[in-house]
This record gives sequence, structure tokens and C-alpha cells, in this order.
Amino acid sequence: MSAASFQDLCDGFCRAAAVEPPVLNEDSEGVMSFSTDIEDVTVNIMHIRSSHPESAFVLVDFGSPADEDKATVLQTLLLVNFTLLGDSTAMAFSIHPVFGTVTLQANYPFRQHDGAHLLKSVRMLVSSAIQWREGHFLSGTRSLPSAAADIASCLRA
Repeated sequence: MSAASFQDLCDGFCRAAAVEPPVLNEDSEGVMSFSTDIEDVTVNIMHIRSSHPESAFVLVDFGSPADEDKATVLQTLLLVNFTLLGDSTAMAFSIHPVFGTVTLQANYPFRQHDGAHLLKSVRMLVSSAIQWREGHFLSGTRSLPSAAADIASCLRA
């Protein structure tokens, strides 16, 4: 079942998460959004009907790298971005312009999916954020290609 509107997507997401869904209204710039924290990871889901009528945007706060690792971490994320190019669920890492944190931005074609699917996808992205916070994909058992492949699969699952 697919979501017919962004409100339907939000309602389905909240039902699957067993929380009360908010009533969404467009702000002065035509943006509708809702946010949640899952395992201390902030997730914002937004919709801009005028420019992207069939997509939502998922923003996942991955956190901030330590200052001493910042250049290496950001270079690693740029390499991950290169592997994330492509299909309708294209994603990219960025620096949040207000908070300065590493943020994963993802396009979510909501008319193809429902809120329960979005929650499942968001939980997978949250898991990636938690893993990233542990070592920034710089060392350990997670290789860069493995991390990128896992992230890319989250919205297609």
C-alpha cells in the first residue's frame, strides 16, 4: 500500500511507531515536516509539495566528528556520497547549515511506499548513524564500501 499524501505517510509512520500522529500544516515557505528522535538520533521528514509533489525528504542527524578527525571524516563522507549516486532514493551526506552536524539527506518517493516502510527504512538509517558515531567509518570491521552499500539499501528495503 502506498501513501496517497504526506499526511497519510506521517500517519502510517506514527501508527507503526505507536505514537500519536501530528496534524501537519504547511509553513510560510510551503514545507510540511515532522521530526522524531529514535535511539538519540534526530530524524526530520519533510515535504515540499510545490517542487516535489511525490517525494518526502528524510534528514538523519549523524552527529559531529571530533575536531582532530574532521578533515578525514568529511573526506570519507564525500567518498561515500560518490557511491550513493543514482536511483529515486538518492542520498547524500551534508553539513547541516544551522547545527553544523553531519546530516544524511535522502529522497523518499512516498507514493511508492507506506508509513510502515518509511519507519523500517528510518530505523535502518538510525542504525547506520549509530555505527557512524562509533568510528566514522574510518576503522574497525566496517569498510567504506560496506557502509555505503548498507546506507544505500535502507530506503529500498
